[in-house]
Parts: sequence; structure tokens; C-alpha cells
Amino acid sequence: MAQRLVSRRPARETTAAAGAARVSDNAKAGRSPAPAAKNRTVDFDQRIARAECLGHRPVWQARPPEGAPPAVQRSLKRWKPKEGSPVPASYQAIDAKARQVDAEVDAAYKTVVAQLKAGKPKQLPGVSDKRYSSWIASLLPSGWLPAAATGYIIEDVATEGFRTDPMVKLQDTTSMAGTRPDVVLVDAVRGKKGYLDITASDSAGHVFDKKGNWGLRAYVTESLYPSLDLSDLDNQPLTLSEDDMAKVEEWRLHRAELRWAKVERAIERSAEAFSVYQTRTIQEVERLPKYARRWIASAKTLADLKRIVARRRKKRLSLGTPSRRITRYQKDAIRYGVVVSADGETVTGLSHVAWMRRHNILHTWPQVKALYGL
Repeated sequence: MAQRLVSRRPARETTAAAGAARVSDNAKAGRSPAPAAKNRTVDFDQRIARAECLGHRPVWQARPPEGAPPAVQRSLKRWKPKEGSPVPASYQAIDAKARQVDAEVDAAYKTVVAQLKAGKPKQLPGVSDKRYSSWIASLLPSGWLPAAATGYIIEDVATEGFRTDPMVKLQDTTSMAGTRPDVVLVDAVRGKKGYLDITASDSAGHVFDKKGNWGLRAYVTESLYPSLDLSDLDNQPLTLSEDDMAKVEEWRLHRAELRWAKVERAIERSAEAFSVYQTRTIQEVERLPKYARRWIASAKTLADLKRIVARRRKKRLSLGTPSRRITRYQKDAIRYGVVVSADGETVTGLSHVAWMRRHNILHTWPQVKALYGL
């Protein structure tokens, strides 16, 4: 006999009655009703925006026909109001200003890339000495994050002409909590604000991962420039003046001094705690039997300890409670500079400096200078 499939979903009336009963119970108990999910639509919009920027097709959209050309990546990507929908009259002035900023971003990108291709970077208007020095230093063989540094240059050059514009606020820290939009567009007449982020095309949509609830804003757009692949310029020598090199050396020295100040504070804070924990570990290890101390002496670094544990597991040797306790002492001995002789007879402690030297921890001014190529 064929079985009849019965839905387990309750009837609409039953669900509504149950909901009314819950509301009544809350009222009787003096409890306030659960707040409405105000951000549900916003979260949904954020997920859709992220999906669009990653090239994902929402399930309700029709598939593009076979052989259709790929979608054109616009330099100005407007998330809210969504592209294709009309901009409300109250935001048309903001939208026009966003297009002006986008045009300047495009021009700045072309100018900066042309300098890189020619191997002759120059300090353009809007770029501070500090920013320019860090950019040049990033382009040298020992430089760090050259693409990110170049992006900051493009942003500075593009926004230079808007520093006195009453409709534009740059790097404003008061509009959003926990984040700093690149450009805040202000229409004081209508009392409206728009938010624009300048970024590389590979990072399109990343504003929805930032703090500040970008999805709650009525006007959100990104000015995109093509992502930079500086590997093509590896064989292009840079032509730098003596003044440029002096700026680079000054910037490196400044960064090294800041880093050294942090290292000194970290060493000072850790020295006292290191001594306390080392003394405690020595006392604990001395109470162990000799075979346990010999086991502790077999590992000088955490990498040695990992290899020993892996070897015991591979041979299916016991890793019971005593073994695990000894392994913990072994970790503490490595972390706090406790040295056990190979025969397990003596237990001593390294000085803080000797321990840092053994583990290649940054702790001297020459090391910091070498880190910054000085």
C-alpha cells in the first residue's frame, strides 16, 4: 500500500496562535517582547554585495547566455543605492562629487604607474615626505609591501585637490565608529552623507568587512583602480636622486628607532617575569626523578620537542599522564631557559639575554638596524 506523505509543518493558524500565546505569556510575566531583527535586511544586503564583488550569481538571477561577454568592471562601484537603480534626488549631488573623485583616482593611478614603468618616482603634490620616503623604501629590493605603499600614494595624489572642498572630508574619524573612511561626501544643504573608499579592484567589496556598519549607510561606493602587480617592474632599475636616498635612510632610521624603543620596553617587562617563572620551573624539575630530567634534557627547542613527541606516537609508545606531565615540564624548561645536563644531575638557568640569543629573539640595536637595512 502506498504511504501518504504528511507534512510536519504546523498549520498557519496554529503557528499564529502559538505566537500570540507567547506574546501573552511574556506580557503576564512582565517580560518585554523580543526586539525586532532590524539589521536582518542590512546583513542580507551585505552578503549580496560581497557575493557580487566575488562574482557569485544569486540563485534567483538568470544564467547568462552561452558565449556572452564578461561583465565590465567599472572603476566606480556603487553598492548603495545599487548600480542600475536611480539615485534619489537627495543624493544626486553626492553621486556627482563621487564621480569627480573617481576621475581623479583614475588620473592618479595612470600618473603613478607611468612613473614606476619609467623607473623615476617623484614626490607628487599631496604626498608628504614621510609617505614618499616609505614608498621609495618599499620599492627597493629589501622593501616591504610595495603594492600597499603605492596604493597610499595613489590615494594621496587623487584627493589632494579636494582638501579645501566643503563637500569632502578626508580620513574622517567622526563619521563611523571603529573605522576611518577614505572620503566622506557631505551635502550640507540636504543634510546627507555618502561614503567612498579608494581601493584596488581585487579588494572590491571589502568595505563590508570593516567596522562601522557600512551596510547601514544610504550611499556607499568604491573607487577602484586596477590591482598592482609590481613583479613586472622587478627588472626596471629605479633612478633615485641623492635627496631621495637621504629621505629613505632617514625614514629607515626613524622606523628602526621606534622599533627599538618597543623592543626595549618588551625586554624590560619580560625580564622580571622570566626570572620568576624560571625559578619556579627549576624547583619543579629538581623534584623529578633522574630519568625524567634526562628526558627533559633531550630537547633544546620546541621544534625538538615536537619531533620527540611525533616519534613516540609513530612508535606507539605510551603518552599517558606521566609522559604528558614530563612533556609540560619540558616545554616550561625551554620557555624559561632551564638547562638540564645530559645525565640529569644538574639543573641550571640561562640569563635572559642568553635565552633570547639561543632562540634568535630580537634584542639588540644592531639586529634592529639590520632589519631595516641600516
